[in-house]
Amino acid sequence: MQSLLAGGIAETAVRALLIFAFTLALVRLGRRRAMGRGSAFDFVISIMLGSVMSRGIDGATPLLPTLVAGSVLLGLHWLLAVIAFRTDWFGPLPYSSAPIVRSS
Repeated sequence: MQSLLAGGIAETAVRALLIFAFTLALVRLGRRRAMGRGSAFDFVISIMLGSVMSRGIDGATPLLPTLVAGSVLLGLHWLLAVIAFRTDWFGPLPYSSAPIVRSS
């Protein structure tokens, strides 16, 4: 029983270390986009990234799919940021502070 407990603790610690390093590298590659402006879109991506990566730490999902899912989220964030920057019609949608639904 004690060896099982020690193995689980060691595996969780290694997973936490790997996921922390990977997530830190992803966020640094994103050049602070996820944390920089503080728009609602950035906040949602940050929460989702934390949620996805935490599942990999506790072993709820396998490690590789967790890392791929985190990469896809930040890749999607980057892609939408580029589209928002380069187009007039899409730019205000994810980054505007004004409510999307307006009352009459």
